[in-house]
Amino acid sequence: EQIVPVTHEILCAATRIMEMCACYLCDKNIIRSQQDTLCREVDRYVRENLASPTLSMQEICRRFSVSRSTLYTISRTAFGMGISDYIRSCRIDHAKKLLLKKELPIYEISRVCGFSAPNYFTKTFKQYVGVLPKDFCKQNRIGEE
Repeated sequence: EQIVPVTHEILCAATRIMEMCACYLCDKNIIRSQQDTLCREVDRYVRENLASPTLSMQEICRRFSVSRSTLYTISRTAFGMGISDYIRSCRIDHAKKLLLKKELPIYEISRVCGFSAPNYFTKTFKQYVGVLPKDFCKQNRIGEE
């Protein structure tokens, strides 16, 4: 009996105000969406499992119980590329760090970074970096001297 009926216009205005508040909170990172949390978890999982040659889109989908299209959308939004490209990119970044340390031979680095074969590692490394791993080592050795 004490509830006053609200007009449609007032209800729409209140809805718009709530929507603007939610957008502001998301924009200022005061609240995060579930997708952001999933993105961080996927990123951490990829980086922790780079050495596994079985790390793949299918494995990540199973691990996080998401569809391929959801994972692809998250990956595109968060990393700017598909998940398979992101995995390869992370592996190459890790390989570059290991090559700079000069503690392991190239074939061992390929294994540690999760590549199934040294030849595939060399080919992929050249695609991403523009030079072969051995040339990358030589270039960085020259830079040190």
